[in-house]
Amino acid sequence: YNATLPNGSSVTVSGSSIRPNPSNPSSVLVTYGGSTHVVFVISPAAGAPGSQQPGSAGGFMFKGILISPTGSYIATLPSGSSATVSGSSIRPNPSNPSSVFVTYGGSTHVVFVISPAAGAPGSQQPGS
Repeated sequence: YNATLPNGSSVTVSGSSIRPNPSNPSSVLVTYGGSTHVVFVISPAAGAPGSQQPGSAGGFMFKGILISPTGSYIATLPSGSSATVSGSSIRPNPSNPSSVFVTYGGSTHVVFVISPAAGAPGSQQPGS
């Protein structure tokens, strides 16, 4: 991944050196050059092999579902409504592993129910 460090420089790091930041969910902690940096901008490294395949680096498991940055998911929001979101807007919740953070409509929601969006490859047909 490409990470933009606080000093403005951009570095390429592996997914294993990127961690959620419990004190600020809009950033991540990136270990680089022997130091840990608070990073707000992460993007897939250009030309990374297989970067479009589900299960590539950057995904995580939530209740048995692989959340891939390139996937589509249905999130049940606290209001009870459902929203279709991309995997890149879903983040682990370090303080409560049974929920995730979902960025939707300009806000971050704590979500307990995520399911793959209907019509995603390999998902079951929706019942009538």
